[in-house]
Amino acid sequence: MQQSQAKSVFVFESGLDNELLYELYESDYESAHQAFQIFLDEIETNISALQDAHTQKNISSFQKTVHKCKPVFSYVGLSHLNIIFQSLEDQCNTIDDLEKLSPSLGEVVTKIRVASPVIEKEMKRLSTFISKH
Repeated sequence: MQQSQAKSVFVFESGLDNELLYELYESDYESAHQAFQIFLDEIETNISALQDAHTQKNISSFQKTVHKCKPVFSYVGLSHLNIIFQSLEDQCNTIDDLEKLSPSLGEVVTKIRVASPVIEKEMKRLSTFISKH
């Protein structure tokens, strides 16, 4: 009879949606790491695209960028941002001026920028965890 080996489990940062992350990745920490890297690689480009569309008052372009960003937040456990972006996307169907968005673009960008260091830290922790297991 073989003895079972206990698998090490990575515990994500408390501010992240651990339940969703475990549902998405189970113990595939390499895929989680890759998603975190993609988030970090693309977030500033996406913020710039949102700001450009907002400045140009282009609701359609803004909505497309919001739609593109939504799943990325879930993939890194930022469910609260996914919910905010779903609301922004929905609002784009009913408003005629991006200044009417709630929360404002400035508030959203601040929330993203606050979350980005958490994702960067988690990615580094994942790298260390993966290299040891």
